[in-house]
Amino acid sequence: MKRAVICGLGTLLISVIMIILMVQLFPYTGLGRIIAIPMTIVANLAIIALGIFLSRKMKLPQFVIIWIVIIVITASNTITFHPQEYSPSVYKQIGNSISAIKNNVEMKKSSLYKPIESYDIEKRSPDKQTPEEYIVALHKFRAEIPLDGSFVLDESVDKYGVDPAIRNIEEISGKLVGHYEILWCYLDIFK
Repeated sequence: MKRAVICGLGTLLISVIMIILMVQLFPYTGLGRIIAIPMTIVANLAIIALGIFLSRKMKLPQFVIIWIVIIVITASNTITFHPQEYSPSVYKQIGNSISAIKNNVEMKKSSLYKPIESYDIEKRSPDKQTPEEYIVALHKFRAEIPLDGSFVLDESVDKYGVDPAIRNIEEISGKLVGHYEILWCYLDIFK
């Protein structure tokens, strides 16, 4: 029973950390966050309580398996329930980031200009791009960006209240919001 409670508390801690990360990395939640965060916590607590009840007298191999499954389910709930006001789902944004990184070689300089509105993402035509593709293009062509302040970051990827004008390449990552900053850092390290 004691190890089941410890695993339950550990899983709850993972859920809370994931909720905090979701808010930091995908901040455009609108008022949906007021409902989604408590709903996520309640759903995950119910799953954890069920896990504690089911696993309290299990042998070690089954115990480990059930808690791995519970951690995966609660992590999936946390991502799935995280609302996005105008952007596609978190899973879709992660997929867009991976796709943009894979298509780095095909990026053209014209991709440095205005990505489509995120709420219109499902209706995109071949000449439109996602904000993630914009970030990858920005990184790829960063040496060609004028540093006189005439080139500004698109409003869909920059931080609130930060001057979007680019005057120094090193300041770009600090002006990006959420997962766009992580995407930029990944490209700095691996591309």
